[in-house]
Amino acid sequence: MATLSFFATCPKAFEDIVAAELRALGAEEVREAVAGAHFRGELKLAYRFCLWSRVASRLLHPIAAFPAATVEELTGGGREVAWEKHM
Repeated sequence: MATLSFFATCPKAFEDIVAAELRALGAEEVREAVAGAHFRGELKLAYRFCLWSRVASRLLHPIAAFPAATVEELTGGGREVAWEKHM
């Protein structure tokens, strides 16, 4: 299976707990951030984390990344996303 990127959100000051939960479930490249933790893993790991996490609020899966300092960059980047794959 493919390894995907995710971000698990949580209340501030609970980032270390979320990171520990992720590591215990086998997540790769776990990095704490403000109000959450970035990690990589297979989709089945994401489902397990949603089921077993006691602290995380949401699990986000980024579908694109691009600079967006201006409205033009935001709309241009949004147009480049293959939305038909996600909707």
